[in-house]
Amino acid sequence: LADAAIGQRWWDHRLDAVRTFEEIMGPSRSMGSGVILDTLEVSALWSDIEAVHAEVSAVLERESERSGCHFSHVYVTGAALYFTFILRDLDDVVVEDRYWRTWRDAMEACRAAGGSVAHHHGMGRLKASFLAEDIGQPAVDLITRIQAALDPAGVLNPGALLASRGRGSAGVDGVS
Repeated sequence: LADAAIGQRWWDHRLDAVRTFEEIMGPSRSMGSGVILDTLEVSALWSDIEAVHAEVSAVLERESERSGCHFSHVYVTGAALYFTFILRDLDDVVVEDRYWRTWRDAMEACRAAGGSVAHHHGMGRLKASFLAEDIGQPAVDLITRIQAALDPAGVLNPGALLASRGRGSAGVDGVS
């Protein structure tokens, strides 16, 4: 059995991110304009966890004012790494450009270290441009055929998985 202190530490800090988001991005915008607080979640097999953590952390440490990571979901084969980071720059426009670059660089670092940009929530609009790299083009082709058969008009959540299908989707390139 794990040491009871581990469980207590989790219990005591399980809502830290919520309080931080409220402080930074809430009505008072305590950190002012030009600040973005966000999270990104990736996953990896146990054999790749250390490398994925190190590579994504390196990007976030280089680009952000502050970052941290914890396992949000743990499985027999691996885990989901949940990173929280704060970016600060001159104003909202400049920090947004930096945000998109940081996201892209973090996703590329994850993939280069053997991780997956998907996690327990799947991919989504922000990561759709990484789908082929993550699961391979044959799997994307299959998903495309299934989606075309079940939703020929492309009206069901367009752009949420396949960035090129339906209305545009926001992604790490900052285009929506």
